[in-house]
Amino acid sequence: MERFNGTFRREVLDAHVFTSIKQVRQIVNQWLTEYNTERPHQSLKFMTPVKYRQAA
Repeated sequence: MERFNGTFRREVLDAHVFTSIKQVRQIVNQWLTEYNTERPHQSLKFMTPVKYRQAA
């Protein structure tokens, strides 16, 4: 969880200056989709969560 929080802070919160709640939601949703479908995770043996779930 701490790794997720740090990554989220660096890649979303620190990387953007938000002008509306709508923009926050859009950027967060895009980032979460990428994080959960396209990015390999060390804790999942460097597989994406989708591939890890399929392998289980």
